Amino acid sequence: MFWMVLGFVYGKCSDHTELRRPYFGDLHVHTHYSMDAAIQGTVTTHQQAYDFAKGMPLELPNIESELQLSKPLDFVSITDHSEMLGEIEICRDSDRPGHWSLSCILFRNVDDFAYLFFNSGLARRPKSYKDGITRLPFCGLKSQNCNAVAREVWEEQRALSEYNYEECSFTTFPGYEWTSSPHLSNLHRNVIFKNGHVPSLPISYYDASTPERLWRRLEEECSGDCSSLTIPHNSNISGGKMFIAYDSQSHSELERYALSRAEHEPLIEIFQHKGSSECFPNGVDEQCDFEYTPFDNLIEDRYNGKFTDPPTEKDSVRWALKEGLRYEDVELANPYQYGIIASTDTHLGAAGAAQEQVFLGHGGAGKIGKEGLVDSPYFNPGGLAVVYAEENSRASIFEGMRRKETYGTSGPRIELRFFASEEPLSAECGTDAWIEEGYQKGVAMGGGLTGSQMRYHINVKADPLSAPISTIELYKGWIEEGETREAIYSVWKEEGGNEQVCLSWLDENHNEQHSSFVYVRVLEIPSVRWSKQACLEQDCPEEIPDVVQERAWSSPIFHKSGED
Repeated sequence: MFWMVLGFVYGKCSDHTELRRPYFGDLHVHTHYSMDAAIQGTVTTHQQAYDFAKGMPLELPNIESELQLSKPLDFVSITDHSEMLGEIEICRDSDRPGHWSLSCILFRNVDDFAYLFFNSGLARRPKSYKDGITRLPFCGLKSQNCNAVAREVWEEQRALSEYNYEECSFTTFPGYEWTSSPHLSNLHRNVIFKNGHVPSLPISYYDASTPERLWRRLEEECSGDCSSLTIPHNSNISGGKMFIAYDSQSHSELERYALSRAEHEPLIEIFQHKGSSECFPNGVDEQCDFEYTPFDNLIEDRYNGKFTDPPTEKDSVRWALKEGLRYEDVELANPYQYGIIASTDTHLGAAGAAQEQVFLGHGGAGKIGKEGLVDSPYFNPGGLAVVYAEENSRASIFEGMRRKETYGTSGPRIELRFFASEEPLSAECGTDAWIEEGYQKGVAMGGGLTGSQMRYHINVKADPLSAPISTIELYKGWIEEGETREAIYSVWKEEGGNEQVCLSWLDENHNEQHSSFVYVRVLEIPSVRWSKQACLEQDCPEEIPDVVQERAWSSPIFHKSGED
């Protein structure tokens, strides 16, 4: 019956498979319509970004270079900042009122100052501006001028998403980035739509100044054939603000907040260009040093780090997953039962360009060089989002995201399967029969179950264009007597690496009375980091490594306490 329902809902593509397959994509891409990309000289259009994602070369005149993916992506969402969509177009087009305003003159001529000036409005505190954030003067009364132009730009972007959607071979999702940065703390979310039915104008930080207000506006303006989800990113530079309730204080308000967040935000971006948000150096888990950026806000390494501090545990995805268990422990819904993805956050329109060997920088900091280091040495090429789906179509991949059968990689196309079951699987590990049994007897990554025993089943295939697999680890978080606890298990390791690993592992410490979650972390053998050559030619901070250990993170599997 399970497979019959899936086949009935989808089944449009000739390669449709009830066992699902991993599709690789990028859900965080900026083009010349994003203010910070435009100021650094990015000229990539949406059509050029789509062509690049499909495998065509991309000319990058602002860094005098060309890029091309080694393999096309399966899906993409171009997520330009919703804020200033109209403003940037006005500053570019000399026929539009406002083009010769002082703000636009700065935009076209004084890059560094314009970057700070245009971003200043996004750094205001939400609660101080309940009626919305003040915009630039040339936007006119109630921002009518800028909104009118933004509607034109948004409609063009939506139409190009429709035009480039090739069902069964290449999937596009309309989207944008909601860019809330109170006190320079990153609360950004990418808003992804299932299809071409979208609001007439992106809901920006100007219109909805807290996450809760964004979700309410989406409920009001995206209904019927319109369906959306929001994906937070870079909790590592959120200054402790990513995982809090802005508009909720009482128990009943927190319950509404938790339910709303869980409904709108099934996924979180654990890794991208500006670093890893999984966890931070802690003396216990040595892998928390991976692509660590020692900044907790959007100033990052500007001004020699004088206006930023290191991130704290509360800025990590791992902390949020454990904090969700605390909500459950006091009989609230869990707002942080996240599935995992990664993406690039490229500001060159170079979707999926996450390979160390050809990394030219992604920018997004207002300027970009033509020689030497073209990006902060703390940053990296970003990662990929991977979704298990029956076929390469909007309906199937979007449902996969909703189901949280997703994982993220730091760039390589590692294939990762992860199931949990109470009973053992009898089929040969890694075969189609094993996969079918995994679905029938248990749950896949992103799912939840209860049971007196817990067995985890993992199948990993290395990317042929990257390095072999060296280590497979399980991270477990649980709550016991009101306190969250954690453990890390190395379930497979081989120094020389292997191309494929399939195993089952019994959690001998499982306690059905404790709510918990478990996710997989897969490590390749170390390889050369993109910055090694550049750091030979220019001075880099001592802590910048010469090597990188690429990896993948599964979505967790959640266990509900037997007490409930």
